[in-house]
Amino acid sequence: MIALRLIYLGIDLVTSKLWKGTIIFVVIVPLFGQTKEEFDPSRIKDIPVKWPRIYHSFLKESSAVNDTSVLDTSISEVDGFRIQVFATGYSRSADSLKTILEQLGYKDVYIAFDTPVYKVRVGNFVSRNEAEKTREILVKQKFDTAWIVRSKVFARKFRLIESMKH
Repeated sequence: MIALRLIYLGIDLVTSKLWKGTIIFVVIVPLFGQTKEEFDPSRIKDIPVKWPRIYHSFLKESSAVNDTSVLDTSISEVDGFRIQVFATGYSRSADSLKTILEQLGYKDVYIAFDTPVYKVRVGNFVSRNEAEKTREILVKQKFDTAWIVRSKVFARKFRLIESMKH
């Protein structure tokens, strides 16, 4: 009699909506899930950025300025790329890696803090190709997890100073 009740209980469970939902969840989720082994950030293709073309009315396209005394270089913040080398929850670890990267000759090393993570990033790249070349060097130096991120970067702007009087 007890065995018969257990059989009826099992049939009720199989036909219940809860059990069907569980079966669907157990079958569907692994099909669309992503494991760490499957994710490779270097395979991600960014949407190409359409940078505005800047024309100066006082310079012809073919003209070149050779006299550097008439050029003023100012640094401005523009959209670009950096290479994220490391992310940690500890500021000391980030500071240590920043020091190591600077000793390796990297000039533009930054620590970005997004609560609660410190991100160590390298470079001020206006083009993704420049960033990719440096990322390959970092990977050869055993920074295997280095990947390119979009960021505001510091870039030099050149403008002509009107120093010549007629």
